[in-house]
Amino acid sequence: MTGPYKYMRHPQYSVIIIVITVLTLTSYLYTDPIPFIDNVSNPKLLVWIVWGIEIIFYLFLSFIEELALQKEFPAQFQHYKTQTWRFIPKITFLKKKSK
Repeated sequence: MTGPYKYMRHPQYSVIIIVITVLTLTSYLYTDPIPFIDNVSNPKLLVWIVWGIEIIFYLFLSFIEELALQKEFPAQFQHYKTQTWRFIPKITFLKKKSK
């Protein structure tokens, strides 16, 4: 593996999750996200509900992709899973030196 896939299994989803989190936080703090809804007691709560749905969607999608990869490449993917984390880079700063 090369590039970001050397450190994590789903770098594209990690970036998407970071972007939607920043957009959600910005929308919550600085805008009126749903101006056309007047009868909801807390319209900004809907922003966080949509954010949660998006996060669950990408988690679910990553699980489906990994099941397909596990089926297609059982030994290789199992080894890859031990070397990387799903969304956060697995970086080893101190490696044990072999004698």
